[in-house]
Amino acid sequence: MSIEKPQPTEYKINNFDVVDFFDTKFVGAIKKQIQDAHFQHFCLYILDKEDKPIARMTIGHDSPKEKIKNILTVTADTPQLLEKLMNAIIEYKK
Repeated sequence: MSIEKPQPTEYKINNFDVVDFFDTKFVGAIKKQIQDAHFQHFCLYILDKEDKPIARMTIGHDSPKEKIKNILTVTADTPQLLEKLMNAIIEYKK
């Protein structure tokens, strides 16, 4: 019997705010329309051929305290999907 080591489906990233993933013009335009808008997280879905969600990835702050400290939580439904999302974040950060 072999037991595989569990792979992560969540990472914490320091010194990153969820709005870092949005263009400042886009954030500004939303804030003009909705002054009380707070960007705590966003979610991405992978859809099947019938446009039904089959997988989910999120980037956000788990709490207002983590938002203040710029602690970002990145999650995905599978470790493989999380790895792809983290690769995209690393490339974006460069």
